[in-house]
Order: sequence, then structure tokens, then C-alpha cells
Amino acid sequence: ILPKGARVLISAAPDYWSAARESGAFVVVDAPALQWSKAGLRVARHMDGVVLVVSADPGAAPAALAAKAELVAAGANLIGLIYSKSSAPAAAMDKLMRQAS
Repeated sequence: ILPKGARVLISAAPDYWSAARESGAFVVVDAPALQWSKAGLRVARHMDGVVLVVSADPGAAPAALAAKAELVAAGANLIGLIYSKSSAPAAAMDKLMRQAS
């Protein structure tokens, strides 16, 4: 429990993540979109798995592909993809792939 006004900072140091893993902690890190912050890139290589959240909005494919490339280049173990704002995920995936071509 943190005292009132305390802040939690995420460390990019490998020792921090090794200690968290050794303690048996299950940590979920929700990083902001790469267009707003590169914080996710600093910690991506220390995560057991990274799930990329992609918008189903028109024109989102280039940003999604760029984010994937940045994460992989940063050492991320990319294990999944979530389509946000999509009522029909299969159709959204087809649309995303068409936009990416």
C-alpha cells in the first residue's frame, strides 16, 4: 500500500524485472500508445509477452505495422494482438491486412 501522494515508476533496468519475476509477482504493464510515449519500448524486452492493441479505425494499419516493427526491434516477445473498437474482429483483421498491403 502506497502512502498518499506516492508515485509508482516503471524501471527499464533488468534487475527490477528479474526481482519481480523471482518474487512470484504477476505484473501487467499497460503502456501508453507509442505515438504518445516510448515508455513501452524501454521495458518491452523485459516482458514475458507483449500484446499490441490496434485500432480498427480506417488508416490504422500503417501505425499498427510501425508499432509492431518498433516493438520487435526493441526486443519484445510479441504474443498477440487486440483489435479495439471493432464489432466484428474477423472483418477488422481482414480490413487491417488490406490496408497494410
